[in-house]
Amino acid sequence: MLPENPEVLIVGGGPCGLMLANELGRRNVRALVLDQKPGTAFNPQANATQARTMEHYRRLGFAEEIRSLGMPEDFPTDIAYFTRFAKYELARFRLPSSGKRAS
Repeated sequence: MLPENPEVLIVGGGPCGLMLANELGRRNVRALVLDQKPGTAFNPQANATQARTMEHYRRLGFAEEIRSLGMPEDFPTDIAYFTRFAKYELARFRLPSSGKRAS
């Protein structure tokens, strides 16, 4: 449903446009978001969320929901270097899983 007499027109429904619409809505400012795509993407558009983004999510109250949709708490987060795709491992930096990091 389109807002009646929007006060702000936001062109682009990417992360910045959607966050702006969210912030304006929280302040009772009527906004209309226009995007060239007809709907949302079928596949996720990000594979990681940065700390600054999570700060916004915590402030908005849905950080734990976002976190619960991620990898399992015991999923390894090691960084490994190979000569070719999964051929010879040159080095590995062992990092704690999110479950071990949070404790």
